[in-house]
Amino acid sequence: MPIFGYNVIGLNGQVGLGDTSMYGNWNVARVALRGSPVLGGNLATGHVYMSGAPPGGCDVSGQIAIYDATPPAVPANWPLFATSALFNVPVTALPQWYVTPIVGALVAGNSYAAAVLGNNTDASNAGVWKTTIGNEYASKNFIAPGVFPNPLGVGANMIHEWSLYITYDLPVDDSVSPTAACCCMPHCNSNMN
Repeated sequence: MPIFGYNVIGLNGQVGLGDTSMYGNWNVARVALRGSPVLGGNLATGHVYMSGAPPGGCDVSGQIAIYDATPPAVPANWPLFATSALFNVPVTALPQWYVTPIVGALVAGNSYAAAVLGNNTDASNAGVWKTTIGNEYASKNFIAPGVFPNPLGVGANMIHEWSLYITYDLPVDDSVSPTAACCCMPHCNSNMN
């Protein structure tokens, strides 16, 4: 099953995800390094490596979104393509991959990038794991709590690549599926002498 995004557990710890922030790997060059453009097919699951808020905090309702990052559009203009089902990150939860279903038909040759947000009413935040990279376009602050903007809009640079990726199923090509008709002997011409 192919992926796009970063399917590595962050090597450099975590950063808290506030309910008015979203994180993603939106640098155009990095998107091209992480499975885009895609092969087509259907979205399957969103994955993000997170840990719960510290003691005294609250559970976080998380969600993953996908933006259409097909060139020549710039990140600020990327439209929201799909959103996942919500998932719960319990307070004090140990770091783990959170997996949630996501639905949509991918266009072969297009590029896509993922984002994650959390929604709670507490100052203590769940953490998203990351690997330190060069300063790149990777976060957006002061969004409406629990709402992915459409289009992505202007964000900010950070030195983090988030442990965040999407799986998808390849399209099925019925023209190459074996059938009874293709396995039969050629028909004889009954008019031949």
